[in-house]
Amino acid sequence: MLASRGFRLTKWLSNSKTLLSKFNTEDRLNPDVDLDFDCLPVSKALGLHWNTNDDDFFFIYNSLAKPVTKREALSATASVFDPLGILAPIILTAKLLIRECWRDDLKWDENFDDRRKNTWGDWTESLKQLTNFRVPRQYLGVSKTDATYELHLFCDASEQAYGTVAYLRAKKGQCVNCSFLMAKSRVSPMKHMSVPRLELQSALLSARLLKFLRKSLTLPITCEMLWSDSTCVLRYLRNTKTRFKTFVANRLREILDYTEPAQWRYVNTQNNPADCCTRVMPMNKFIESDNVWISGPKFLLLPESSWPQQPVLGAINNRDCEVRGKVCFTVTWPEIHKYGFLNDKIRIDNLIRVEMFSTWYSLCKRTAMVIAVADVFRRKTKILELRPKLLELSGMMWIIAAQREHFAEEINALKSDKLLSCRSPLLSLTPFFDGVFLRANGRLQESPEPLETRHPIILPYSSTKCKDSCSCRVSWLLMCAAHCRLAHSGPDAMLASIRQIFWPLKGRKLASRAIKNCWPCRKRSARPQPPLMANLPEVRLPEARPFLNSGIDYFGPLYVKRGRSTEKRWECIFTCLSCRAVHLELAWSMETDSFICALRKFTAIRGPVKGIWSDNGSNFVGASRELRQLISDLDQTRITNECLKKGIDWNFSPPYAPHFGGIWERLVKSAKRTLKAVLGNLCVTDEVLTTAFA
Repeated sequence: MLASRGFRLTKWLSNSKTLLSKFNTEDRLNPDVDLDFDCLPVSKALGLHWNTNDDDFFFIYNSLAKPVTKREALSATASVFDPLGILAPIILTAKLLIRECWRDDLKWDENFDDRRKNTWGDWTESLKQLTNFRVPRQYLGVSKTDATYELHLFCDASEQAYGTVAYLRAKKGQCVNCSFLMAKSRVSPMKHMSVPRLELQSALLSARLLKFLRKSLTLPITCEMLWSDSTCVLRYLRNTKTRFKTFVANRLREILDYTEPAQWRYVNTQNNPADCCTRVMPMNKFIESDNVWISGPKFLLLPESSWPQQPVLGAINNRDCEVRGKVCFTVTWPEIHKYGFLNDKIRIDNLIRVEMFSTWYSLCKRTAMVIAVADVFRRKTKILELRPKLLELSGMMWIIAAQREHFAEEINALKSDKLLSCRSPLLSLTPFFDGVFLRANGRLQESPEPLETRHPIILPYSSTKCKDSCSCRVSWLLMCAAHCRLAHSGPDAMLASIRQIFWPLKGRKLASRAIKNCWPCRKRSARPQPPLMANLPEVRLPEARPFLNSGIDYFGPLYVKRGRSTEKRWECIFTCLSCRAVHLELAWSMETDSFICALRKFTAIRGPVKGIWSDNGSNFVGASRELRQLISDLDQTRITNECLKKGIDWNFSPPYAPHFGGIWERLVKSAKRTLKAVLGNLCVTDEVLTTAFA
């Protein structure tokens, strides 16, 4: 199909000479190989070295430079290409050395000490033995016809590292084959982590590897099993009641998303091949022909009845450090008054921590849930619902708690019909106690307004010096709630709204602090940092004749009378860059010719100009071009005017950069204001306008 569209495939390579003989000689990868007499060559497939004659993978040792720094060690370790994780037990030595460098805070280019140099040298010398190591490319082992395939993944962890390895178990009749598929390993983090948590990390790595193999393999897998030698992890996976801490709970959730608890089995450490990638393995043991890392555990070649017996896993101990603790308390819940408890000894701030809430609504909602649950237990009903009245009751209970904590002396004095202390902060409010709340008195007793408006409830001041657990925090939460409800309004609107029901002490100060701590308000009212002024340009500093270096700009138009009609005129302002003197010339239009006439009149009055600075106006650009041409012509006629021989050095500001001409832009404003004061709204003639300029 590809050849019919002109896409010809070449460089064919196979482990079968019969298949290669079907292709033309020039289409093969090695056209010089004689298929009848020569052996098939060694090539690279996806980065791995492939011996096509024996159909196996092998590793060619490339001499690694002896590093003396952490940077070189990391580069050399990463150069060992092992996408399938076959060399995981061998590379672990280099990974542990690099982790040790990070733990000791070794700089990137800091030299190794003698011990690290010897460790690295021994490891690189052992890599030379990899030339004798072979891994079969074929992992099926049996014919696909009537064969069943199973995936077995083993995981393990130690204080040094954790990892997982996957094997494919192929079975056809009585013939069973076990082949290495893939492995993953990780070095344990520098921050100390318990072994059960590391075992859980290895189980999570195994579940993720299983998810990857499901997508990659096209074989009909009939069974998937995961093996671990940690009974602790197996108990966690089969748990259905106990609640764990966040670290364990999150990982268990992900593991159970990919696997089922019944898929997990126990295997002892001696039969667990994943133990090889968690500890440093000598090279001579790794390259042995009966290496369990490559061939897999021997019990997989046996019938399932001969597999390891599964132990009886007991319940999880409540004292396990990963089990989330339960805090239980018992209270005698009294009958609820309209706005509080009948029993003064029971306070809501003893049951709920006010510092845990950042908004008034969340505090009231949580309190309402506590009240509703208590009501369910007291009445033994199963109806749990939150209503607006219950939220209002919850808020008033917190206000009662705040008043009882901060105004206890005032409440007791008012109950006993005594006078308040002269040092009381409530003295100016002439408060009274209505049996539930402490309210502010006033002159509105005869008003038809409701009680809350005539006599607002007094709230304590929430100072920044108070602890977060103090009940006066309710004043702060109420003020912040009013600020958000009124669309981030100012302190006056906040006080007008909140004083319809409450009277917070030092209310204006509290409102200002709420606005100051509001992040959207801070961003909206933030002022940009003014930039530092740059140094004055060199042309403005030396003493020179006035108008030797000038800045030019236009402003207008002004309307003048011409007969019975009106015409537009523009003003050309010349500014001395040294002394900031100003010269005004009348321009009849915005064309280049009109500006050249104005410039000639200016130079005739003020003398020759050495340099001119202006913006990028089209009339200025055209004038500069024509002046250069004019000066060139004048030079050819040998006019003795020295100024015109030298010409004018014209400097333009960059495009879209009006701030480069601030010196003349500011004087444009002054010139406009002066002309407005002199002429007013009069429409004068050209003669009068020229006189005004003079």
